Amino acid sequence: MRTREADMTAPPIGISKRDIFIFLFKWKGTIFGWALFTFLMVTAFSYLLPQVYPATAKVIVERNRAPNLRSSVSYDGLESVEVMNNESAIIRSRPVMSAVVDAVEPHKRPQGDSGLSRFIRETLANMAELGLIAHLEPREKWIDALLRKVEPEAVVNSNVLEISYSDEEPEWSARIVNAVTDAYIAHHLEVYSSQGVTEFLRGQLEDAERELERLREATLGYKQDASISAVVDRRQQLVRELTSVREDLVEASQTRAELLTRFAPGHNSVRLAERNLSALRSSESEIQEKLATLEQQQAELDVLESRVQSQEATFLELQREYEAARLDAASNAKVINVRPIEYAAVPSKPWFPRLLVIFLSIPLGFGLSVSIALLREYLDHRVSDPDTAEEALGLPCVGSVPFLGRFSRQRPR
Repeated sequence: MRTREADMTAPPIGISKRDIFIFLFKWKGTIFGWALFTFLMVTAFSYLLPQVYPATAKVIVERNRAPNLRSSVSYDGLESVEVMNNESAIIRSRPVMSAVVDAVEPHKRPQGDSGLSRFIRETLANMAELGLIAHLEPREKWIDALLRKVEPEAVVNSNVLEISYSDEEPEWSARIVNAVTDAYIAHHLEVYSSQGVTEFLRGQLEDAERELERLREATLGYKQDASISAVVDRRQQLVRELTSVREDLVEASQTRAELLTRFAPGHNSVRLAERNLSALRSSESEIQEKLATLEQQQAELDVLESRVQSQEATFLELQREYEAARLDAASNAKVINVRPIEYAAVPSKPWFPRLLVIFLSIPLGFGLSVSIALLREYLDHRVSDPDTAEEALGLPCVGSVPFLGRFSRQRPR
C-alpha cells in the first residue's frame, strides 16, 4: 500500500505505453464508431457526388518578342512573372469567357437527371425566388462559372501556360478548354493589335472624301453664280477697255484745254468737251469697279481651289495610310507571340478515383475519431483509477473493485 507521502516524493512520470493502451481501450467504442461513420460517409458521398474530369491545354508565351508585329507594346523590359500574370488576366477576362459560351453553348447541353442534381437545381431556384441569391440567366451562369473554374497556371521556370478546366463530362471538359484557348489567342490579338487604327483611318478617309466633294461642289457653284468661267479672257478685255478709255480721257483733257484757250468756259464747245470728259471718267470708274470685282472673285476662287487642292492631298495621304494599314492587318493578323503547344484531349481518368478517396477516408476517419476521443478524455472528470481517488479524497486506497458492464454481469442462478 502506497502512502500519499510516498507519492509526493516520487518523480513525475510521463505518458507511458500502458496509459496509451488504457486510453484506447477506454474509448474504443468512440474511436471505432467515428472511424466507421467517416468511412461510410466518405464512401457514400464518393458515389453520390459526380466525378469530374480535368482537361488541360498548353500555350507558350514568347517573352522576348512583342505581342504581335503591329503592337507598340514590347515585352523586353518586363519580367517573366509580369508577362505571365498579364496573359493569365487576359485568359480570365469576361470577353474570353463570353466568347467561349457563345461558341460551345454549354447552357444548352442536357442537364443531369440524378436526384442530387435535381435537388440542387430546385434548391437554387427556390433561393433565387426568395431573393437569397441573384437570379442569372443560363448564359450568365456559365460565364460566371467559367470565370471561377478556368484555371490558368504558369509552369515553373518556363514560358508555358497551362489552361485547365474540370467537368462532369470528359468531352465537355476538352471542348471548353480548347474553346478557351482559341478565344484567348483571339482576344490577345485584339488587345495588343492595331486593328482599331484601320477602322479609325477608314472613318477619317470617308470624312475627307465627303469634305472634298463639298469643296468641289462649292467651287463649281461659285463659278456658275459669278459667271467667271472665262476669268482670264474677261480680265484682259477689261484691261484693254480701261487702257483705251484712259487714252481717250487724256485726249479729251487736251482737247478741253485747247478749247479753253480759245473760248470762254461756258461756250458750247467747251461744255461738250467737258461732258465727253465726264463720260470717259465714268467709264473709267465703271471699268475699274468691274476689275476690282473680278479680282475679288478671282481671289475667292483661288482660295476655294487652294482648299480643294489641300483636301485632295489630305485625301490621297489618308488613302495611302489606310491601304497600308489594311494590307498590314491582313498580312500579319496571326503573327503573335502566343502559340498553342497542345490542345486538350478528352480525359480518360477522373480527378480522383473513388478507390483513392475511400482509402484516404481510413486515416482521415481514424484521425477524426482519435481527436474526438481526446476531446472527450479532456472533458471527462470521472474518477477512473485508485491514484486519482487518493488524490481527490485525501485518503489511502485499501482496495478497488473493477467496473463490470452489463454484458459482463452474471445472472443469479
